[in-house]
Amino acid sequence: MLSERHQRFVEEYVSGCSGAEAYRRAGYEPSDNDSAANSASRLLGNVGIKQAIAEAREKRKQDALVSEEEVVQGLLTEAKRVGDDTSHSARVSAWSWLGKYRAMFIDRQRQEGTVQLEVVEEITDAADEAPNGDQAAS
Repeated sequence: MLSERHQRFVEEYVSGCSGAEAYRRAGYEPSDNDSAANSASRLLGNVGIKQAIAEAREKRKQDALVSEEEVVQGLLTEAKRVGDDTSHSARVSAWSWLGKYRAMFIDRQRQEGTVQLEVVEEITDAADEAPNGDQAAS
């Protein structure tokens, strides 16, 4: 079980703060930046804090995940929504995104310019080549 300050340090560190900044935000009052960095380094070496950081990162990752199916279902729900609390532009946008997801639209662009192309053909007789690519003895 982590102390309140240790838990706060973990939360700040996982949110993206540097070790020294997380140390300060956790309520510690270091004399200078070097002291904060050294103390944060010491905390980061603590087994309990390491485990709490790993668990917090995993939780953040899971919380941030939205499945492809959830996104498509949400778009479909929005696209089919009717009534006074709906928006025509939201429906059109949802249908558009669903069409893009299904690759129903082809974006075409006109490109102009010159291209120099050199075509080289090499025709070999398969009977003249051995399986390892060497010429067969005639």
